[in-house]
Amino acid sequence: MSCSAGVALVAAVLTILCRQSGCDLGLTGSADENGVCVGNGNGVSSSVDIDNDDYHYQSLKERFEGCTFVDGNLEVKFIRQSHFNMSFLKDIKEVTGYVLILLYYPAVLSFPNLRIIRGSTLYEGDLALYVATTYHNRLPEVGLRELHFPKLHEIIKGKVKFVDNRDLCYVKTIDWHDLRPDLDPWYSDHATSCPEDPPCAPNCPGGCWGSGPDMCQVLTRKNCSGTCDYRCRGPTQADCCHRSCAAGCTGPSNRECLACLKFTMDDQCVEACPPRTIYNPDTFQNEPNPDFRYAYGPRCLTKCPDNVLEEGDNCINECPTGTVESTVPGENKCVECDGPCPKVCDGVESTLYREDFINGSLSNCTIIKKNIFIGTSSFEGDPFSGKQGISMELLERLSTVQEVKGFVSIQGHHVHFTNLTFLRNLKKIYGRKLYGIDGPKQYSLFINSDSLESLGLTSLQRINKGNILFYENPKLCYAAEGMWDSIMKQPGRQTVEFYQNKEQQECIAEGHVCDPQCAPIGCWGSGPKQCARCQNARIGDTCIAGCNPLSQYVASEGTEDTPTVCAHCDPECKGRCRGPGPQNCTECLHVKDGPFCRKECPISKYPDEDGVCQPCHSNCVVEKGCTGPDNRVGQGGCVGCHQALVEQDGLTVLECMPDGAQCGNNSFYYHVGESSNLPLRGYSLCQMCDHNCLGCHGAGPSSCKQCKRYRREQECADECFAHQFPDQNDTCQNCHRECRGCSGGSSPYDCIRCQNLEVLESQNVTYCAKECPPDYPYNDRNSHCVANCSENEFANKNDVCMACHQQCLGGCFNDRRSSCFQCRNVKHGRECLEKCPEGFLNSSGVCMKDPSLESTRNPQKSGTPVGTIVGITVSLVAIIIVAIIAYIVYNRLTKSGYIPPALALKDLQGANYGNGPLTPSGAVPNQAQLKIIKETELKRGSVLGSGAFGTVYRGLWIPEGEAKIRIPVAIKVLREVSPQASEELLEEAKVMASVDHPYLLRLACVCMAQEISLITQLMPLGALLDYVREHKDRIGSHHLLNWCYQIAQGMVYLEEKHLIHRDLAARNVLVQTAQQVKITDFGLAKFLDVDESEFQAQGGKMPIKWLALECIHHRRFSHKSDVWSFGVTMWELMTFGGKPYDGVRARDVPDLLEKGERLQQPPISTIDVYMLMVKCWMLDEESRPSFKQLSDELGRMAKDPQRYLVIQNDGEGSLAGLPSPVPSDFYRSLIGDEIDGAKATDLLMDAEEYLQPMSFNNLEHRQPPNEFFPSRTSGADFVAGGPPMSPTYPYSLNSPPAKVNPTRKDSSMRYAPDPTLALLQGRQNSNDGATAVQIDDDYLTPSIKGDYHDLTKDKPILEEPQYQNDPKFNSPPLPEDTSYLPLSASSSGPPSSPPPAEAPPTGMGVDNLEYHALLASASPPVIPGNPWKRPQEAQLDDPRYMNEEQMGHTQPLLAGEQPRPLYSPSHSSSRPGSSIRSNGSSSVGVRLSGAASDNELEHDYINTDLPGVRGETSI
Repeated sequence: MSCSAGVALVAAVLTILCRQSGCDLGLTGSADENGVCVGNGNGVSSSVDIDNDDYHYQSLKERFEGCTFVDGNLEVKFIRQSHFNMSFLKDIKEVTGYVLILLYYPAVLSFPNLRIIRGSTLYEGDLALYVATTYHNRLPEVGLRELHFPKLHEIIKGKVKFVDNRDLCYVKTIDWHDLRPDLDPWYSDHATSCPEDPPCAPNCPGGCWGSGPDMCQVLTRKNCSGTCDYRCRGPTQADCCHRSCAAGCTGPSNRECLACLKFTMDDQCVEACPPRTIYNPDTFQNEPNPDFRYAYGPRCLTKCPDNVLEEGDNCINECPTGTVESTVPGENKCVECDGPCPKVCDGVESTLYREDFINGSLSNCTIIKKNIFIGTSSFEGDPFSGKQGISMELLERLSTVQEVKGFVSIQGHHVHFTNLTFLRNLKKIYGRKLYGIDGPKQYSLFINSDSLESLGLTSLQRINKGNILFYENPKLCYAAEGMWDSIMKQPGRQTVEFYQNKEQQECIAEGHVCDPQCAPIGCWGSGPKQCARCQNARIGDTCIAGCNPLSQYVASEGTEDTPTVCAHCDPECKGRCRGPGPQNCTECLHVKDGPFCRKECPISKYPDEDGVCQPCHSNCVVEKGCTGPDNRVGQGGCVGCHQALVEQDGLTVLECMPDGAQCGNNSFYYHVGESSNLPLRGYSLCQMCDHNCLGCHGAGPSSCKQCKRYRREQECADECFAHQFPDQNDTCQNCHRECRGCSGGSSPYDCIRCQNLEVLESQNVTYCAKECPPDYPYNDRNSHCVANCSENEFANKNDVCMACHQQCLGGCFNDRRSSCFQCRNVKHGRECLEKCPEGFLNSSGVCMKDPSLESTRNPQKSGTPVGTIVGITVSLVAIIIVAIIAYIVYNRLTKSGYIPPALALKDLQGANYGNGPLTPSGAVPNQAQLKIIKETELKRGSVLGSGAFGTVYRGLWIPEGEAKIRIPVAIKVLREVSPQASEELLEEAKVMASVDHPYLLRLACVCMAQEISLITQLMPLGALLDYVREHKDRIGSHHLLNWCYQIAQGMVYLEEKHLIHRDLAARNVLVQTAQQVKITDFGLAKFLDVDESEFQAQGGKMPIKWLALECIHHRRFSHKSDVWSFGVTMWELMTFGGKPYDGVRARDVPDLLEKGERLQQPPISTIDVYMLMVKCWMLDEESRPSFKQLSDELGRMAKDPQRYLVIQNDGEGSLAGLPSPVPSDFYRSLIGDEIDGAKATDLLMDAEEYLQPMSFNNLEHRQPPNEFFPSRTSGADFVAGGPPMSPTYPYSLNSPPAKVNPTRKDSSMRYAPDPTLALLQGRQNSNDGATAVQIDDDYLTPSIKGDYHDLTKDKPILEEPQYQNDPKFNSPPLPEDTSYLPLSASSSGPPSSPPPAEAPPTGMGVDNLEYHALLASASPPVIPGNPWKRPQEAQLDDPRYMNEEQMGHTQPLLAGEQPRPLYSPSHSSSRPGSSIRSNGSSSVGVRLSGAASDNELEHDYINTDLPGVRGETSI
């Protein structure tokens, strides 16, 4: 018999049996009392012969008759006879899954009341409605012609597909978009016999489901009024359905919906099921909700069905991850796992094959979510589908299964497949899905195998749902009916059936009977371990006659129905025991810990010689234990200590110490963090001091409190370095720099050896020198300086004593034989020889010609006449003298700057003094104005704060010439006199002078006196960080968002100006009023060039906790790094001044950021505001928002602040609740400082008002009115109160603040766009007719960190330690003596002699080589004819002619002298003249050759009346 035929026969038999018994038991598919039935869902497959139409019809009718709600899928298939009555489908209104119609041949299929298909499960993964093959291919008159869904108005999820429906015509007329806007049906081989436009009934305005007048499609969505939320029943507004309705309605309420869009509860549609608890505003507590309902699919139920689980407020089919079903009887809920959660595997829907075991998908499973189905082809495989068969070894992988949520069906047979012991640990079959072979009766355990002899299900305890069937098992014994009553959960509704199995008598005859120790109810197989229940006693899973007293004990006494339970003694017992556990052992097998026997002692104890556990020393770490009683780390002592005394290496433990004990005098305390790589991480250590220390506060010789022997630089040592000596205090001092080792002193006389030369001052007195002194000028070639070279030596041009020629005696002039003072042997002519040459005789050491040879030669006349030689000599001397005179004259003319007359002015103008062709950048010129004032204009008050390079004071600025104005200011004074500090302060001045925005602090002016000062507007309320900390109880959401918006607006402006702040934080934002804040502290700010997007810093202090990761690692700053700092600043405000990464060292912050950690969400912040911060902290710079985006988003939030920040009692106060300064308080604070001029309160003016307008080129950022100082036009009409203000007062978030018209008459003159025009106007309007010409110095980054403070507080707020030294950069500052050079105080003569070495340097700092050249020739050349006389044609107001007072100097001109000429500096293109001023010295004229800019010649002034002087430049 084939497999399909066998299954068909089984199905037929079951159907007959069902009809005979009425099928009133176990019919899980039939509708319950609420009309709910479980759907079917095998798709196109079927376990029953598809030609058995009667069976399919009967199964379908039994399942869906009386059903209104299908919980699952609705499949109508294999119905090909026209006589079947399908009216049992008429009541179905809702299907939660899909609808499948397959091989249905009758002409009409009607679902008259189906309203909605939800599509919670979809056919083939995406189909909610699938209709296919609904006609007979050989009978043209047989086929489905009309599919009636007259009330179907909603398909929530899934597609619609029609395939191979020859006669189904009307569905193509349906407007499927009314069911769902994106629903487009898919047709294939459809309606091939239908007319192109099948006619609907005349009363149908659109499509129809059939030919009848009641088959018209009624539109419930597309025909609605525009005011309707979703569905309607007509075109008017009154016809709108409730928003909870789906598929239409009969009225406007949620009780009149045709179907519910989300949930159904008590015949009404709701958006959500009522929760378990509700909040009682009277008691301020959550209380039980009497209307609570569980959510189960689209329904709200008072109780979850038996086949599902409770999880919170929902009914679910399976427990989520981390939970497991409760084992408590009657508790259908999920609970947290006790330990590791059991492994859950899917199982199978149909026959099990080898492929289902791939990748361990069924290995080590505890729970099977679906089924275990061993079919007839499981062992042999299915060659048609390419499936491979399973083996017994694979089945053994299921031995860990304890629960099956669906069913267990065993139909396979194999020669070795004789039992089900591979399911020996199976405890529970839930039956949530049952095996029914498409029949009406459903089974949770189905056994049908030719090879099974026993079951072996020894652990099976419960079958929750479904029936049990044993059918045609010819070899099966050990399956008594009495075993199953205690296993079935509902014996009255569940059945166990046996058909055509092996007869019991045959089993007994063959000896297949239960073990004698088994109870009579039956067993699972042969042997004492297969008993369903034991007869006498049981130990573990084995039935026994009684307990063994030598190794077992009675756990529970037996009764008439239950056996005695025996248990083994604890494994740690050595023999007998009194009861369970290691505490009841008569004798211990290993060690004893108190009353308990254990394999080993607890970690906090060690075993003694008797095997008894003893406690470790009290200084040992309990969690690490010990190996003995000693108070040390190692064998016989502690494994670890809380605190230990260690050697100098920090690793060798000497002894353990009590936790928190004080370290001794010769040791110091420190803690090794858990994240350290050291072996003693987590320890608190007392480390021995270095052997050179007498007490210490850290490791190494540099941390000694006192030295045992010597102090060498910052360390203690047992000896000094070779280049050092110990002084009387045992401190190692450096030897003289010319010494190579010394003793007793640091002078060159104390050297042991010399670096360069040793001067032999006397026989016993020497000293070291780099060069030989004048008294001892000669080097004897042994690095000794001597007064004279030794005998027979000479001094060469380098003053080195060199040996004379070997023929010399008594000395020489050089190393030639002709330079000897005396000859060692003989002298021949001018040379000394060893012997006379041939033809000469030695006559008393002189070689004379041999007279005997002279007479034999012919006499010859001598050479050149004497007169010729004298004439040549005189000519050469004359030529040399002329050349020397010419060189001296030329050199003097060159030093005076003389240009030969032949070089015309046009030649100068045409000359190219640059380094190449012009390369314009296209950048807009920075036309900001810098006002430099005199020191006498400032009145300094008390200290506001101090920074690294300067101090900030409160004070008054009284502008020169405007005695009726007093401007409160903050004065930042540079206290460190070094080029670095000066340049950094001027760089900060450049930045502040270049910004003009209502939310950026203004620079009022600069004072270039002995102490360089920056003067800024005084902010009365101090730093924003301190402000929010002090007033956090009165700050509302509108304050915080408005401040964030203002800061973002200021940063937008800086980004537009290509300016990076680099130090944005709440401490660097100042509060002017409760409605306005300003960004300050531009000490680290940096301008970017027009083509730059980032800046590479060179080191210094950095605020690590406010910086982006690229700044910390690479010192790379950009506008995106400022965005990161802005996010941290927002966090500070939202936490009311919280410290970012509090408790974390700055050096650890980069590691935290790289690991993905960020600042936590502030309690008052909603997810919208926090996500804005998180976006600022993206590691990828390009992923961060721009300040424009941040400003727009914060502006939007500030309009509705309470939506984005949740603050208790927010909105109950007003802006008046926060402190804003009033004039009387502020004046009183100035008067209290006793600042001269502060008592004239009617003369006080705010710096912003005085400085308006700053420029005419910045019209997009206007300054709003200042509420702190009243306008000058309105007198003193200051009102502290007033009408309530909006959260963004006084500025609108959609437009820049309105600009206040300045009332100062001379404001336009003070800040005119053209500085030359301002200079001329200043001369015309000034009282004394003169003004100071000011210089724009180079701007360099300062390092001053000064914060402003509340004027009402006397205690200055010190600089917070937010800055960390960059270990990658540590260059020492330039020494002062190389940074400052003196300038002459004379205005006309040569420079005076330099001051003595011990005098402090005067003048200004110069580190430019060209400025050194300037100082070398500090006075102009003296030219005959009074070069300072003014030309007659020159005008008196020509900027080239200005006296010393006009230049800002105090030294008057000499009597009869005219004003000296000035010339425009080469680096200035906008000012006619400037000067360097230092200690009252005069201007110094010099021409800086090669340093001119491209536009130098255009602005140089040439004095053609000065003979010999052209193109002179004044600096």
